[in-house]
Amino acid sequence: MLRKYRESWDSFAYKNALWAVLTEHKTYRITEFFKSGQIEIDNILEFLKNLGLTYQKDRALDFGCGVGRLTRAMSKYFKEVIGVDISQKMISLAKAHNLKCKNCRFVLNEKDDLSLFKSNSFSFIYCVRTLQHLEPSLTEKYLKEFIRLLKPKGILVFQIPSVPTFYPKGIIIRIFPEILLNILRGGGFYNLINTMSLRGVPMMEMHGIKPEEIKRILKKQKAKLLSLFKDDLSGSGWVSYRYIVSKKY
Repeated sequence: MLRKYRESWDSFAYKNALWAVLTEHKTYRITEFFKSGQIEIDNILEFLKNLGLTYQKDRALDFGCGVGRLTRAMSKYFKEVIGVDISQKMISLAKAHNLKCKNCRFVLNEKDDLSLFKSNSFSFIYCVRTLQHLEPSLTEKYLKEFIRLLKPKGILVFQIPSVPTFYPKGIIIRIFPEILLNILRGGGFYNLINTMSLRGVPMMEMHGIKPEEIKRILKKQKAKLLSLFKDDLSGSGWVSYRYIVSKKY
C-alpha cells in the first residue's frame, strides 16, 4: 500500500517540493516558505501555553516533514527535533535546506508503523497536512504509533479534515472522482495525458475522518483529548480540525 505514496511524493518532490508541502501557491520564496513554518509553530505553542499545558522541551517529532519547514521551526524550542517522511527525495531536500539546523535530524520511514523509534521517546509530536493524504486505515495505525511514542505528560498535535464543505471547492470534491481532482490540484494537462495513456500518475489523495471516529480511535488507545478546534489547513474545500492530545498514565 505504501509504495503508491512513496512514488507519488517522490514525484511531487522532484517536480515542485515547496508546492507539494503548501499547495496554496505554485511558487514560493524559500525565506517566506520557512518563515510560514515558524509562524505556525510559534502560534500553536503559544496556544498550548495559554491552555496551561506544560511538557518537556527535549525531543520532538515532525511526522510528514517534507523539506523540513516545521522541523526547523520546532528546533527553536526543542533540544532535538526529528523529521520523518516517506519520500527519499523530500528527506534529501530537507537535509540540504537545513544544514545549519544542528539539532534537526531527518529520517526516511517507508513502513506503516514507527518501529524505528522506542516507546515513550518524544515529548512533543506534531503532524499537519499529512494524515489527510493517507487512507483512514493508515491514519489509525499512525495515531496508535504516535500515542506509543509519546512520553507521559507529552503532547501530540495533529490535523485532519472531516468532510468536504458546501463552498464551491467542497462541492467539486463531493462530485468529481479522485483522478479528476488530482488534475485540478496541480497535475494539469500532463497528468491527464498520463492517465489517458494508462501511465502512472502521482496522486495527492485527500481523505477525511469525522471527529467522532477520531475520538473513538483515541479512546481505544487510552489517549486523552485536551482540545479540538477548526482550522483552515486543508483549504476551503474541507472542514478541518486540529486535535491536541496527551497520553493517559
